[in-house]
Amino acid sequence: MPLRAKVNDKSAWPSLVPLRRRGGLPPIVLSDASVVVGSELPAQIRLRSPSVSDAHVLILVSPGKAYIRDLASENHLYVNDELVREACLQTGDVIRIGRFAFCVRDARAGSEVESQAEPKPPAMNLRIDDRIWQFCERVVLIGSRMGCDVILPATSAAGVHAALIWVDQKWHIRELGSQIKTFVNSVEVKQQAELTEGDVIRVGTSELCFVDSAAGAGVNESQPQGEAVAATTVVAGAGEMGGREVARVLSFDDLTRRMREEPRGRGLAGHRWLWVGLGVVAGGVVVAVLHACNL
Repeated sequence: MPLRAKVNDKSAWPSLVPLRRRGGLPPIVLSDASVVVGSELPAQIRLRSPSVSDAHVLILVSPGKAYIRDLASENHLYVNDELVREACLQTGDVIRIGRFAFCVRDARAGSEVESQAEPKPPAMNLRIDDRIWQFCERVVLIGSRMGCDVILPATSAAGVHAALIWVDQKWHIRELGSQIKTFVNSVEVKQQAELTEGDVIRVGTSELCFVDSAAGAGVNESQPQGEAVAATTVVAGAGEMGGREVARVLSFDDLTRRMREEPRGRGLAGHRWLWVGLGVVAGGVVVAVLHACNL
């Protein structure tokens, strides 16, 4: 179940005002601590349009504050017409999700969403295989799609599968509607669940162990001294050794380079559109020759 606001008064929570030329739509009060916006369930705010991904953005909410994170969506997230991955929202900000636009407002008339950013959560550590990776953001996105923070094999996870979120001074895991179920200590996550030290998160055939930030350092004594553990993007299942998945960290530049090199690695046989184009050109040449010969 989603975490509910501890304050029952809805006027304490920010809201999204739909922007339409004809207007008339009421503000959407963000009264849950975590709100998914997308085109399909389990999104709490559903925007029916091909321009909106199933789970497009995630909003973390507290009284007078709102933080938004793009969920590796196809059409991305824009705040004040700028492409962003995440943002702390302020009163008057305009967010664009697909073809929809909303203005951020505090539900109390004349009040403002506090502009000062909340302090970042303590570093969160995940053990993947025999190594520990450290994350320092409010949201850690898990899935098989490029743009996720932890990238799992496509056979094990949906494109955007789940998110680890910092809510109410605790870490939780939030399901994002995948048909492949997510389990914590063999218990299925229905929508959202709190995480504690040593919890094992299972997504398909992949396992991640949640390690408390205070206990993360020095847990893996076999990890080489001096090796960086701060993770930008963790790619799990990059290779196999003894039937076990191994993980390694790649920077975004490395990921971009791999994407560019992948088509070349397949050789000409992988470029079907190149062969189609060559076939069309060859056919045109044959027709021209036959016409010139009056055949």
